[in-house]
Amino acid sequence: GRPYYWLKFDNNLTIGQGIDGRLYAGGGGGWRYPDGNPLDGVEEWEPATLGVGNVQVNTVEIDPDNPAIVYQGIADFGPYKSTDQGQTFSRILGNGWPVTTNNFEWNGPYYSNYTICQFDCSNSCNQTGALAFGGTTDFAISNQNSDVVYSAFGSGSNQNEFGGVNKSTDGGRTWQPLGFQAEDGFALNPDTCVPYGFRHLAIDPINDQIVLAAMAIPSPRQGILYRTIDGGLTWTQTFSSTSFITGLEISPLNPERVVLTTMWDVFHSTAAGAAGSWQDITPPNADLLQTVAVSPHDEGVYVVGTNDQGLFYTDDAGETWQNNPLRALAEQKLRQGSDQPLDSRLAADLNPAAKVLKNVSAIVFDPVAKDTFYIGGTRYTRASFGVAKITEAGQQWQHLPLNGLTHRNIFDLAVDTSGQYLYAGTFDGTFKMKLR
Repeated sequence: GRPYYWLKFDNNLTIGQGIDGRLYAGGGGGWRYPDGNPLDGVEEWEPATLGVGNVQVNTVEIDPDNPAIVYQGIADFGPYKSTDQGQTFSRILGNGWPVTTNNFEWNGPYYSNYTICQFDCSNSCNQTGALAFGGTTDFAISNQNSDVVYSAFGSGSNQNEFGGVNKSTDGGRTWQPLGFQAEDGFALNPDTCVPYGFRHLAIDPINDQIVLAAMAIPSPRQGILYRTIDGGLTWTQTFSSTSFITGLEISPLNPERVVLTTMWDVFHSTAAGAAGSWQDITPPNADLLQTVAVSPHDEGVYVVGTNDQGLFYTDDAGETWQNNPLRALAEQKLRQGSDQPLDSRLAADLNPAAKVLKNVSAIVFDPVAKDTFYIGGTRYTRASFGVAKITEAGQQWQHLPLNGLTHRNIFDLAVDTSGQYLYAGTFDGTFKMKLR
């Protein structure tokens, strides 16, 4: 196909990689890069979320065994699955989705009319009442059996009042809620007796019974990391912070190595994320951390994305860090791909003469090229730079074309394991772009 041309799928931003090398991204829709047309001489993004609508894509995940299978997490709507590289998607609510299925009535995209407390977790548990909607925030797929899929459920905003983790053993046809038990389960919202919202999942690359799940408690704000070693039957808390957990990765080369970010700090563990094993490796003067990625080529290489400081890069597992503030990238003008429609109130921020921002919200490594990774940016009130290719230890960048990419707010990126396609989850669906 044409390299470096985006093809749209559907809304919401998340990035993932498939075994054929394509990179997937989710946002308001899904997008794939490259677009797959080898005859027109132009690479651009193509939509990769047809059949879903104009939606926000929180996350994109690609089957490690079959690059044609793409999972897409939609804000407020639950999970979707494609078996044709994102050309079409089908909702896979199934049995047990979301975790509150037994307690809620389905009203289109919303779950409401809370009827029964799961069990008597507190005196304040309401018997009836309306709750806000939520959506799919992350997936984790087994490398041993790709029919085993874990999904995270949480609020579409920062409220995170309810959520949970679900597991499927049949590729998303049916789901089982996890962690509801009073002992060895998740912290429960006392008003609903269901878990708070979850934002991130990570699965052990050689043992799919081991999964990490990051919960976000809104008030008082707290991030909690849970770990299961028995496929979700029981969970133990291994980390907590007064900030939400903003990124979570297990090394593809060494499952003992786990890295996470909060808004203010970077931690890693060399004991599979066990309690008491976390070390603070925060770069000097770093703050407002957005995401983290671990190289599939070198387990000591981590990249951290920030709100306004660009990238922090380490090749020695956090002993030393290099900062690339992405000043040159941020100095580019918004000549293409500005978010539409243009709000007159934001004219000063979204216009052809305005500078883009250097917020890095998504990072994914190229599975083929050792020293290459891709970054995406998002700002809800201003346009980001879109998607860029980073090389040379995080110091050199190449702005990927914006052709076909209708929205610059990128929530997630993904590349298939062959490195052929890059997917981007955006505020206007999922897009994909052909890399090779």
